[in-house]
Order: sequence, then structure tokens, then C-alpha cells
Amino acid sequence: MKQLLEKLLNKENLHFEEAHTAILWIMSEEATPVTATAFLSLLQSKGATVEEIAGAATAMRERSETISAPQNSIDTCSTGGNGISTFNISTCAALIASAAGATVVKHGNKTNTRKSGSAEALQALGVNIEIDVAKVGQTLEKVGLCFCYAIKHHPAMRFAGPIRKELAIPTIFNVLGPLTNPGGVLNQLLGVPSKQWTTTMAEVLQRLGSERAVVVHGADGLCELTTTADTYVTELREGTLREYTLRPQELGFAQGNLAEIQISSPQESATIIQNILEGVGGTARDVAVLNTAGALIVAGIVDDFQSGIQKAIETIDSGKAKKKLADLIEYTKEGS
Repeated sequence: MKQLLEKLLNKENLHFEEAHTAILWIMSEEATPVTATAFLSLLQSKGATVEEIAGAATAMRERSETISAPQNSIDTCSTGGNGISTFNISTCAALIASAAGATVVKHGNKTNTRKSGSAEALQALGVNIEIDVAKVGQTLEKVGLCFCYAIKHHPAMRFAGPIRKELAIPTIFNVLGPLTNPGGVLNQLLGVPSKQWTTTMAEVLQRLGSERAVVVHGADGLCELTTTADTYVTELREGTLREYTLRPQELGFAQGNLAEIQISSPQESATIIQNILEGVGGTARDVAVLNTAGALIVAGIVDDFQSGIQKAIETIDSGKAKKKLADLIEYTKEGS
């Protein structure tokens, strides 16, 4: 660690294995707070590279409690960090995409920066998020959708957690959540907090062996595909990265209103999700539909956004998405 700290002090980048070794150490009982804090601070100050993030993610994956998931499984987990409290868009998209035929391993947690994280929203909807890891795997097999509550799947974070809390600044751990899905998914819709991160995170996923990814950032500040402004996208498909901008009007959406999708509590988020599944229109439905389209692209169910939008609308209007939520609630409560 002394050698790695010296490199970071000199603004030198770490190799994949060096970052991997450091994060393994920080997520162990051997970690000392002073050294770990220095490492995380210096890395944050320098700015983490693709190799450093990939090495750190690999270390965190190795310390995770995993589940078995089909190779075509997807996740819609975002990094968060934009500070804008909308309803839980990626969670809603996960429900609709699963109802449309995708196998979804939704990774998430409670929030420190917003009014509602995916865990709080699902709880408010009636889903039992406290099931053990074995039951999570059974839920995926039975329902085609599960929620991997991060606190249960990453027990080694009990060593790093207090250090992060005491440090109280963003660290590399802030971007590792979507890269450490307990089902080892190879296909992801991933929202990030700035335009530059779309390319960086897509390159990290490419380095980690992902097959399909759509990494997005909204010009309105959202870590989501949005209809209130343009969305910047970096897509990974068949080993190739492609950057482009999505304009909502060109996809057939009316100009969205950001205020319509902001919330002040998990219950409010849950209500908006329920309304969407009931067929209520407006900005919230449009945003959910667009993000579902992105999820269906990475699932390989559709090839483009227009086809994904149509599939998402059909899935909501048929009642399949509403039933998917009911199935998830019922199965996670069985035997609890």
C-alpha cells in the first residue's frame, strides 16, 4: 500500500492488478482507516482510470455473495449521484422489461443522496427486500425478476463502509455498484452523473467482458434516459462502442416536464410507478417507456429504441407489467 500511495501522490495511474489488490485490502479486516482513507482520497483527487475502476470492480465482485443467473440476464442499476430526486425510474423500467420478456437481476440499495432508492421504493410497493440470498436466486428462477439488495450481497462493505462514511466525499466506491451485480450480468442499462462518464463506464464494462450496454446521461442532469432533454449515450454492442445523442421529439415523445417526475418520499415514488403500470400517461410514463426500451435493447429483445418503445407500451397496456409486480410481491412474501 505504501508503494501505491506514493504512485498516487505523484499522480501516476495504477495498473489493473494494483487497484484490484488495494480494494481487496480495503474490503478486509486488515484495512487500517488512515491508509485506506489516504488511498481513496488520492485516487479520487487524481481521477480513476478505466483500468483502476475495472480492477476495483473485480475485487468487489470477488467479495460478493452471488446468485446464479442466465447469461442473457440484464440490470438497470445506475450510479446515482445527480442529487435529483425522481421516482425510481430504473426500478420501474426493470419491472416493465421483465414483463416484456427480459430476465432482470435488479441490483440496488437504499439511498444517501435522494428521497428514494430502489430498496425503499420496492418496499413501499410491497416487495420483501429482506429475503436471503438463496431466496433471491429462487425468485429470479420463478418470476424472471429479482432484487439484489446490495447490503445483503456485499458483506465485505462492512469494512469499507465506515471509512467511506467518515471520509464523506465521493470515492471510487460510488461508481462500483452497477459494476458489481451479484448475478454477474453481461448486459446493462446504466445511468451516470455526467456526459463524460458515459464513455468511461462503457469502456470499463467492455474491459470487464460485458456483451451489451447502454450507458446514459440526460442533459437535464438525470442518470437516466430522459424525455425532458436530450440524452447522451455510449452503447456497447458486439465489442464496439458507439456514441450518439437521443432527442425525445425524434422518438415521438412530447417535451417532458422534470417537475412531474420529482418526488419527496418512497411512497410517492411507489404511487407514480403504480400509476404507470395502471396506464396513466404523462412525463413519468414516457420516461419509464424510454428506459424500458434501453433495457430491452441490452436484453437483445429489440434492436433499436423505436421497437423498444413500442414493446414497452404494449407491455404496460396489456397489464403484463402490473402482473409482474404482483408476482414479485407475492413470491417474495411467501414463507416470510
